[in-house]
Amino acid sequence: MKATPFRLHISKQTAIESSAPEYALQVFLIFIFSILITVSHRTQSTAQLNERFLILPEGGNMLIYARNGGYFVVNRNKFLNADMQKNFEKLSSGLRIVNPSDDPSGFAVAEKMKTIILEVRRRAVNEEDMRNYLRYLESALAQDSAILDRMRELSIKASSGILGEEDRELIQVEVAQLIQAIDHNALYNEYNKKKIMADLTSANLGISGINVALDPGGAIRLADAAADRIRKMRSLAGTESNALEFRIKGRNYYYVNLQAAESAIRDLNMAEEISMLMKNYTLLKFEYGLILKGKTSFSSPRK
Repeated sequence: MKATPFRLHISKQTAIESSAPEYALQVFLIFIFSILITVSHRTQSTAQLNERFLILPEGGNMLIYARNGGYFVVNRNKFLNADMQKNFEKLSSGLRIVNPSDDPSGFAVAEKMKTIILEVRRRAVNEEDMRNYLRYLESALAQDSAILDRMRELSIKASSGILGEEDRELIQVEVAQLIQAIDHNALYNEYNKKKIMADLTSANLGISGINVALDPGGAIRLADAAADRIRKMRSLAGTESNALEFRIKGRNYYYVNLQAAESAIRDLNMAEEISMLMKNYTLLKFEYGLILKGKTSFSSPRK
């Protein structure tokens, strides 16, 4: 039993020793073949890495640039040019939303606010026009008031006991001219071709029949009644003008706040947009430079 493994061991060693040259040759051939494969693979990889070319996809808006085994998408200048065009449109207009496509929801809100802003502004302008009308009316009424005060003063003067009939007649001449001035104001005072005092004639005021030479006391009462009517009209005009002034101020505050809100939606952040423009400009310069460099590399002969 002990001799059997020894004989087997000897026989195996003998077989190995007899086939050793053949086995070594096989190992050597495998080693040489692996070296050749590695060298070939490295040669192909080096050739691929050193290869440079451009690919233009059919119907595409870009070029594919290959260099050192890497692929880069170039000629994005059309897209960058479109972005820069939008940048210039926004910067030239000062608006963030130039077209509805820029921000559809923001555009809708801004347009609604714009309608309200125009309405508020128009109403404020209308009220300013009415205030100016009332101021003009008040100035015209002030002229009538001054005329009536002078008429009352002359009536008091005519009531003096030291004046004779001839003196009162001379005073009456001036009073008659003042009555004509009242009628002149009623006839020719206009605002935007609209008569504003058509009913304030001497007849309507009750002073057309004043005669200080015959009845100075009656002239004073008639002048006082007409002056009271004019003062009430001036007071009402002043009250309405003040009310309009408050409304105009309120509408102006409302207008400014609405304008600020609309501006926050529609207007452009200039610093941010200029930064985006410079970014797109830099990318565009890079893309053009990369294409030109690739073309130069193509045209240069390989050594």
